[in-house]
Amino acid sequence: MDKISGNYTSKVYNGLIEEIIEGTLKGGDRLCDADIAQKYGVSRTPVREAVLLLEKDGFIETIGRKGVFVKTMSIQSVKDIYFVREILESTAGNLAAQLVREDDLFLLSNILSKMEEIPKAGNYTDYPRLDLEFHRSIVNICGVELLSRLCTQMSLLGASILLKGEDYERSIPLFNKEHRNIYDCLKSHNTECTEKAIREHIQNGKVGVLLQMLNRT
Repeated sequence: MDKISGNYTSKVYNGLIEEIIEGTLKGGDRLCDADIAQKYGVSRTPVREAVLLLEKDGFIETIGRKGVFVKTMSIQSVKDIYFVREILESTAGNLAAQLVREDDLFLLSNILSKMEEIPKAGNYTDYPRLDLEFHRSIVNICGVELLSRLCTQMSLLGASILLKGEDYERSIPLFNKEHRNIYDCLKSHNTECTEKAIREHIQNGKVGVLLQMLNRT
């Protein structure tokens, strides 16, 4: 993922990613420059710049003369994304377990607490954002900028293909349990435990998404 230059381009880029992750924009939806520009209060130039970046990062695609569309992920694409995520994030987890500090643990604990409150409140809107924040925070502990950028891109792509609805909501208690396990491994500075916990978490996420995709075909 390239570094985004320009406040307006960044505003549109981040806004569209958020819409994709939240499910406001779904795979196959057509994107219109004029509509996006009006919605975000910008000219068409930053919209086009953001769209080019989103296409490069794998979130959208141009289909001939039909236009630009939110990308519909194939089963193979999902497998590829989770394969790369597992390698990158487990490596990051190993490093993070060696370097994690008390302030890092405090931040992760706060995110976890918010995630664990969501099933009780019954409002699941914020969960994808908190999930991303949890994973990003672990990767950022490493202090390796390239690894952080690659992990962020893969995490965003992973979040963009999570199928929303009852199946997703029922999975959140399991996600929380796995996140708590990752946190406990980090807190004990156990590199092997952290790496294994992250691998299992990502593998379980992949299986869940693939099952949902198969059930809806």
